[in-house]
Amino acid sequence: MKLERVVNDQLIIGNADKQRPAYIREENRFKHLLVLGTKGSGKSEIVLPSFFKQDIENKRVGATVFVGDRETAMMMYSLAKRNNREVQLVKPSLTASGMLLLENEHYDYRYVRENVIDFERAIRKKEIVIVDMEFDENQEEAIRGTAFLLTAFREAYVKENESKSTPHFLYVDNSHLYLPYVLPILFSGGDYTVGCTIFLESRNLLNDNEKAIIDSFIRNKMFLTGLTVEDARYITEDIYERELPYILNRDYLEFIYLTLDSKGKRANGVAKLNPLEKELVESLRISVPRHRGNVLRNEVKPEPKIVSKPVEVEAKTSDVLPSVQVPTVPPLNEKNSSDQKNKKKRSEPKVVRTVKQEVKRHVVILDNLFGDDDEF
Repeated sequence: MKLERVVNDQLIIGNADKQRPAYIREENRFKHLLVLGTKGSGKSEIVLPSFFKQDIENKRVGATVFVGDRETAMMMYSLAKRNNREVQLVKPSLTASGMLLLENEHYDYRYVRENVIDFERAIRKKEIVIVDMEFDENQEEAIRGTAFLLTAFREAYVKENESKSTPHFLYVDNSHLYLPYVLPILFSGGDYTVGCTIFLESRNLLNDNEKAIIDSFIRNKMFLTGLTVEDARYITEDIYERELPYILNRDYLEFIYLTLDSKGKRANGVAKLNPLEKELVESLRISVPRHRGNVLRNEVKPEPKIVSKPVEVEAKTSDVLPSVQVPTVPPLNEKNSSDQKNKKKRSEPKVVRTVKQEVKRHVVILDNLFGDDDEF
C-alpha cells in the first residue's frame, strides 16, 4: 500500500521546557491518541480546537470531529471556511441531514451515504466533517445517530483506502458514550492511515475489557490536570518517573504526555497546553452567527408548486347518484312541469365525464346512427 506523505506531519500537542514544542510524529499519529482529564480540564475548550486547527490548515489531510460542545462545533466550522476547506456539517438544529439521522431508527450504510454524509467522498476529497448531534437536547437519539455515523465512517475508510491510502484523522469527544463503535476503529484504523483521538474523562467509565483494548491499541497519551485518584495511580504505574503527589498537584495548563520516539521507544515528558490565540477565538465567535445563517439559508428548500385541484365536496350516501343510471321521475302535471324542470336542473348533480368516456359515448352514438353496414 502506497502511503501518501503528510506535509506538516507532526502534531504539536503543547509547549515543552524552554519553549520547545512537544509533538507526535507523523507515523505515530496513526497509532492513536488518548486525552484523559476530568470535566473542565481543557479537553474540549483547548486541546480539541488546537489539534483540529492544525489539520484544517494542512490541506493534505482530511479530518472528522464528533464534538459535544455546540460552540466548539460552529467555531471549527468558521475556521474551516476561513481556510477555504470543503466542510460538511451535521447538526440537527441547522441541517436536514441531522434531523434525518435523529429520526432513523435502523442503521443502513447506503441510507447514511445518500441522505446524511458520504464518508467515502469526504476521505477521498480530504474534506472537513463536523458532527454535533446536540446530546443535551436529543440524548438517546444523539447516541444512536453518532453510533450510525461512526459505523459508516469505519465502512467508508475500509472501502476507500483498500487499495490506496489517504490520511484522515478522527476526533471523538465524550468518547465513553460511543466507545463500542470507536473500538473497531482502534483495531484497524492505523492499517488504513486513519488516526483516532479520543477524549475521556476517567478510566472509571470503562469496563475491564475496554481498558485493556485502549492500553493495547493506543500508544500516545496525554494526562491533563484534575484527574481522579484512580487515574493518577494508573499514571504512576504507566509512567514510573512520576509520583502520585506531583500528578495530583499540577498547574492548570500542565500535562504529562507519553509517546514514541524516532526509534519506536516510549518517551514521556511534561508540557503546557497551547490554546488558540485570543484574537482568533474572538474573531471566530463574531463570525459564527454569519456562518450559522449561511447554513440555514443553504438548507431551505424551494416550496412545492401549488397545483389546482377540483374541490371535492363531501356528500351523504343518499345524495350521491350513479353516473351511469338515470333516476326515475314521477309524472308531473303540465302546470308545474316547467317549474319542476327548472328545479330539477338546479338540483341534479353535474356528471363529469373524462375524455376517454366522452370519446366512447360519441362512438356509440355514431354506431347507432349508421349501423355496421353504413358507409360515409
